[in-house]
Amino acid sequence: MNQDFYYEDEEIPSKLKSGLAVSAFVISILSICCCFGFLSPVSLVLAVVALAKKQGGKVFSVIAVIISSLSLIYTAVVCTFAWKILPDVNYFADNSEAIIQEYEQTGKAPDYFSKYRDPKYDKYWEAMKVKDFDEFFGVMIDQYKQQKKQYENSSEKREQESEDDDGETLVDLSYTGAMYGMKFLATM
Repeated sequence: MNQDFYYEDEEIPSKLKSGLAVSAFVISILSICCCFGFLSPVSLVLAVVALAKKQGGKVFSVIAVIISSLSLIYTAVVCTFAWKILPDVNYFADNSEAIIQEYEQTGKAPDYFSKYRDPKYDKYWEAMKVKDFDEFFGVMIDQYKQQKKQYENSSEKREQESEDDDGETLVDLSYTGAMYGMKFLATM
């Protein structure tokens, strides 16, 4: 007899108890695919709880633990790297016009960035298919200028479209935020 409900004294089949394990598995997959690993702690906790309760879905729990652990390690490495370069990104964002002008005059990156000329960074430049930091910096400056030009062109188009009845141009409040975003992306 197939029942749709269970009484208190009846045991629920283990395949119906695996919800926690399946949830942990799904969240671990979502975390690594969509959320850059930031949901991994949630998935890890759910998977460990499911394993501790010895409910069904042991395979899902084990896989969730593995995926969540790898995702946490990857996220920690990337965040550590980003934390180390963040001051340089902010410096570039705050002084971009002067840095670009100095680069165009000398053809070299400013001394502030000289630490990246250290041979320990050569493997990164090779991976990006440039010979050294100065070439990387030149490519970055070119991309920055290209993105800035594209943004200014699109900004002018929006300003033309956003003129009100009196012919006054509305202020584009997103300019500053977009510029900082482009500066950050240009340094990556």
